[in-house]
Amino acid sequence: MIALQGIFPNDDPNGTPSQQFAPDRVDPFLGEIKTFPFGFVPRGWAACEGQLLPINQNQALFGLLG
Repeated sequence: MIALQGIFPNDDPNGTPSQQFAPDRVDPFLGEIKTFPFGFVPRGWAACEGQLLPINQNQALFGLLG
């Protein structure tokens, strides 16, 4: 599954993350891909099944992935 909502990974000019996140953070990074052992898609995520996502509804994700 891929995160459709979450933290937009923003880098400063030095190339280091602008914020430090704890390893146990709750919000995923936008575009983060994870595997889940259950048969439903949680809110804010989309199944990675080869479907097309409309750009006008996922502008931040499109801007990140191109």
